[in-house]
Amino acid sequence: VLLGSLYSLIATTILFFLFRFLRLLFRKIREKLDAWRGTRIPSLRIQNYELLPADRIANFLILIVRIIALVVSLILLYAWVSLVLGFFPWTRGYAHTLIRYISSTLNSIGSTILNSLPSLFTILIIIVIAFYLIRFTRIIFTEIGKGNITFSSFHVEWAEPTYKIVRFLIIVATAIVIFPYLPGSGSAAFKGISIF
Repeated sequence: VLLGSLYSLIATTILFFLFRFLRLLFRKIREKLDAWRGTRIPSLRIQNYELLPADRIANFLILIVRIIALVVSLILLYAWVSLVLGFFPWTRGYAHTLIRYISSTLNSIGSTILNSLPSLFTILIIIVIAFYLIRFTRIIFTEIGKGNITFSSFHVEWAEPTYKIVRFLIIVATAIVIFPYLPGSGSAAFKGISIF
């Protein structure tokens, strides 16, 4: 009991200093992101149209940092509880249960990722093909718009809107093709989305 108490005190001290270090680290990261507003974090623009202002992008990045900080803190707290429970004979069983929960979850996630790798590789290939197909289509319609390629009864002004329609159809077709390869595509939720 005395050894368990001593080890628990050491583990708690280490946890306290880890929390202090993480708090300082994430505060420094947030300060950097605040300082980079409008400089290293520019606004997202499409020509003259500001799609996303720099402030909104910086706020989004700060939110991500906060979520990461929360997740890391919860993992450390979970590890500390498992460790402290393992120091005492009457709570050691609970420690093993907690460790088994996290290990089984990690094994399940790892096996899911490994099983999904071939499908993800197929999705990547389909997306690359669709990307180059859109680029090729863009080149064709740009040349039609310039008058370098002509078709009877197809006006030059139609080139840009027709390109947008074709691009939209290619994206939709790509989404339909990659849908069966998505992990969990056989679930009821995915089937509902596909119907929608």
